[in-house]
Amino acid sequence: MLKNLHIKNYAIIEELEMDFTSQLNIITGETGAGKSILTGALGLIQGNRADTKVLYDKEQKCIVEAEFSSHDLSVQKQLKAEDIESDESITIRRMIMPSGKSRAFINDEPVNLTVLKNISSRLLDMHRQFDTHGINKESIQFSMLDSLASIAEIRSAYEVSFKQYKKDQLELKRLIEEEAKVNQELDFIAFQLNELSEFSFEKGEQQTLEQEVNVLSNAEHIVQALQKISFQLDGSEQNIIHQVTELRNELERAGDAGEEINQLNERLMAVTEELRDLASEASRLEQTIDGDPATLQEKQERLDHMYRLIGKHHKEDLEELLGYQEELSDKLFRLKSYGKDRSALEGRITKTEKELESLAKEWRKKRVDIAPSFEKKVMTLLGSLGMEHAKFEVLLEEASELRGNGKDNLQFMFSANPGKEVQPLSEVASGGELSRLALSLKSIIAGKVELGTLIFDEIDTGISGEVSSKMGKILKQLAESQQIISITHSPQIASQAESHFFIFKVVENNRTYTKIRTLDEEGKILELAKMLSGDPPPESAVQNARALLQG
Repeated sequence: MLKNLHIKNYAIIEELEMDFTSQLNIITGETGAGKSILTGALGLIQGNRADTKVLYDKEQKCIVEAEFSSHDLSVQKQLKAEDIESDESITIRRMIMPSGKSRAFINDEPVNLTVLKNISSRLLDMHRQFDTHGINKESIQFSMLDSLASIAEIRSAYEVSFKQYKKDQLELKRLIEEEAKVNQELDFIAFQLNELSEFSFEKGEQQTLEQEVNVLSNAEHIVQALQKISFQLDGSEQNIIHQVTELRNELERAGDAGEEINQLNERLMAVTEELRDLASEASRLEQTIDGDPATLQEKQERLDHMYRLIGKHHKEDLEELLGYQEELSDKLFRLKSYGKDRSALEGRITKTEKELESLAKEWRKKRVDIAPSFEKKVMTLLGSLGMEHAKFEVLLEEASELRGNGKDNLQFMFSANPGKEVQPLSEVASGGELSRLALSLKSIIAGKVELGTLIFDEIDTGISGEVSSKMGKILKQLAESQQIISITHSPQIASQAESHFFIFKVVENNRTYTKIRTLDEEGKILELAKMLSGDPPPESAVQNARALLQG
């Protein structure tokens, strides 16, 4: 569930914070006060595109932070896979910089948007107008249907076998592709390995050889340079060390001239010592330079062989070449044992496929058996929400091959109006109708599937007060097992709130700000009365509001 939401410098929100309850949270407010801004901010938590246009203050960063608690094992598994430490508390933070750069964090660990979307999609299920938010996706439809079909044992056994089945199929494909080349490759790989092994190159040898050849090739110039350094620093009559020493002595003869002058003298002394060390080191290095032509020829020839092989095999350097040599060795071993591996693998795939076909058949029967009652429940709920003529069908067809969730293709088919043929949800355009269908579907599977926090943005659009009242009761009942946040214009829905937030605008210093407050009992009554009749509400509206709250 979403426990807390903190928004700073977003749209017309300077800063606000909301604490949510575990059941039905209602948000109402003035037109244009920024109710939809809240869903926009939550969209950032879900990984939506960031834009500097949303910055309230263009010089400051925008921060949206949401704190969740989740018992969903799949969420914990994903967090662990990303090396993100977590207990049941999960904090997601999104920041937009004035430069336009966006950053995302989960439990203070930086993450990319792909990870953010994967995690947040398990925590938040946001439903907006004209957005089926996943209910038109086959995977979501399967999870809904299967949640009612009592298939946990079948699914568990199938998924384990299917994972191994696909892994074995990939391995068999690889072996078959290699078999076509095996005969011609064996001799060629053996030749390449023999050529690469002839010189017994070692890791790091390229850099060492290049340095040695460079030194040997330039030995004469290097020796001359080192001799010159040693001579100029400490060997000539007017050497540099002597000159620096004279400068220091001159300064010392001036006597005590204060702290800064003394420090300058100390620095000259340090320079003198460093120059002596440089002269000594140059002299020592001069003695180590070996300009033997035979040694140079031997190392140059070895380096040339190395370059030839690197170029021949299109590698960047010796490290890549040695890696390639190891790959060839491994490949040669695999090719020699190919026949035995393939035979055993084909036998295992055939056996697993028969097991999966049997499980898929049993799984499909469970789905077929539950589909009629599922359809009936959905249409009953749609009828209570003012859609008496709506049709909902589960179209289940056998697939041509085994899939990750059985051997079926699935589509939810829907029609809101009489005389109109059912069609896939993805082709149904009415936001209000889809909102009610989404509520019906999620009400049926509540408690059976981990949906995360359900967020409905103006689900009541285009419905009457009587239907709104029924919708409010459905939302309240659903909220007993599922946290819901609903932005609404309907007083009937708002009256069912466990926690009621009122969003409003204020103007200060010629700037507009969005504010929000949690309503107490009297605040709820006043807000419902305004929603029923206007501001200020008459006493009759206040009484009607009290009646709504009392149920």
